[in-house]
Formats: sequence, structure tokens, C-alpha cells
Amino acid sequence: MSKSLVLKVVSSDMKSYGGFQWPGVGGVAVADDWDASPTCGGGLHGWLNGVGDASCQSWSKSPDAKWLVLSVDTETLVDLWGKVKFPEAEVVHVGDKKSAGDVILATGFIGPVIGATVTGGDNATVTGGYGATVTGGSGATVTGGYEATVTGGNYATVTGGDNATLLLSFYNGRKRVVTAYVGENGIKPNTPYRLNEVHEFEEVKNVQTA
Repeated sequence: MSKSLVLKVVSSDMKSYGGFQWPGVGGVAVADDWDASPTCGGGLHGWLNGVGDASCQSWSKSPDAKWLVLSVDTETLVDLWGKVKFPEAEVVHVGDKKSAGDVILATGFIGPVIGATVTGGDNATVTGGYGATVTGGSGATVTGGYEATVTGGNYATVTGGDNATLLLSFYNGRKRVVTAYVGENGIKPNTPYRLNEVHEFEEVKNVQTA
């Protein structure tokens, strides 16, 4: 049976909505209210491959939150547009946001993984999801989601979601970094930017972001 990885964030004492208690690594969590209809509720919930809408929960705001990677039977997944639900799952990793994202990225998955730390070299296309730290080298195209920190090297193009921090570097005798904040001074979310000739952020037209 095919397995899929699902990312989940819970409280520091391994509990989720309604007080549901999650087991440690190797344990199997089972929903006693399973309902296969494509509606929220009636099952366990998370983000398939760490990709989805992280605004549907609040645990991730806590520095003590536990981030779980779950192994789920693929055929049981129900798509809820931004997250998935499922009747049971084996816990394969418990850690922080970075370590959980690293587990998913280690499988070779490429995508905007929530909370992942993603680094690419020159001319790379690098993408991170909610809260990610995303870095690219010279000429890279770097994209991050909500509250991400997005860094690009010389001639790079950066894109961030709401409340993201954008950093672009250039050389003028030494490396210098210019910072912009999405939502301030006209910097728009989900919009690609680069530095112009006077080293100010300018919008890049007709560019497809990763």
C-alpha cells in the first residue's frame, strides 16, 4: 500500500484540537470520529508533503510547538483544499519546524514546504512555504510563503507572502544587503522583486514564480 508523508503541528504536550493526544515516534494515532466526507472535522488533519494553508491553526505560533511527520496510507487521504484529513497515521518524526521540514525534503520532494529551510546555489529556483527560510545564490529565483524570510544573491529575484521579509544583496566593494518587508512601503505579497540600478527594490514584470 502506498504511503504519503503529512506534516502536523501540535502543542508542546503533543495535543491537537479538542485535546486529542498524539503518540511519540512509532506510535499510531487513530481518529475515533472518522468521516470520509470532504469536510473539515471527522478525522486527523495535516498538510500533505508539508504543503498547504498554515493559517488554519495557531500552534505554530508557539516556540514550544511540536512538529510531527506522519506516514499515512495514500488512498485514505481526503483533500480539504489547503490540508488533508485521514483516519489514522503513524508518527515517524517529532521535532521542531526545521527538522520536520528536513525530513520531507530529504525524500526528494520539491515544493513550498511549510517551515522548511531551503538553500539553492547560483541560478537555482528555490521555493519555501509558510514560515520558511529560503536562500538562493546569484541569479536565483527565490520564493517564500506567509511570514517567510527570503534571501537572494546578486541579480536574484525574490517573492514573499504576507508579512514576509525580503533580502537582496549586491556588491559595492563589499557585500551589502537591502531589506524590504511585504506590506510596507508598497511591497506587495506574492510579487517578484529585484534590485534596480540604484539598488532599490523594483517589481519584476512578466515573471512566473515557482
